[in-house]
Formats: sequence, C-alpha cells, structure tokens
Amino acid sequence: MITAPRLEIAVLVLGMVILMFEAFAPKIDKKVFAFIGIAGLAAVLIATFFLTPNAPTDQTSGFWSFYLEFLYGRSVVDLLQAIFAAHHNSCARHDD
Repeated sequence: MITAPRLEIAVLVLGMVILMFEAFAPKIDKKVFAFIGIAGLAAVLIATFFLTPNAPTDQTSGFWSFYLEFLYGRSVVDLLQAIFAAHHNSCARHDD
C-alpha cells in the first residue's frame, strides 16, 4: 500500500519534472504541460484512496486522507480552470 509521504514526494517530483521540461523545451505548448500535471495529480488523487496509515489503526483518523483527497482534487480543478480561462482569453483576442 501507499504511504502519505510517498504521495507528497510524487507530487514534488511531478512538479519539478514538469518545470524542468517547460524551461528547456520552449517549443512545446504550455497546455501539454497543464494536461500532464492534471493527469499526474489525478493519479495521486486516486492513490489517496489506497493510503496505508502510519499509526496503529485505533489512533488513525480519516482526516489526513480527506485532506489529501481534497487538496489534490482542488489542484486538478484549479488547473482545469486555468486551461479554460487561457482558451477563453485566446478566443476573445481572435474575435477582435
């Protein structure tokens, strides 16, 4: 099973890899990186449902799992909103 620190490390590595590719591959469209980030965060969100508690089961609360699920779910929603806002702004500029 997956532990919470491994998920945090996975998000950190995903972000660093995306930023490095974005910096050194300027010809690739930014939307590609956004979709990769969405897919990666969605995978981490799904993985939060399979967390292994670090403490004994009688002392574990479901709040940590809920917090991670909410955090990664919200991140995916924010990235989708950014993509749609960028698309809307580019369409508005072409209409002028």
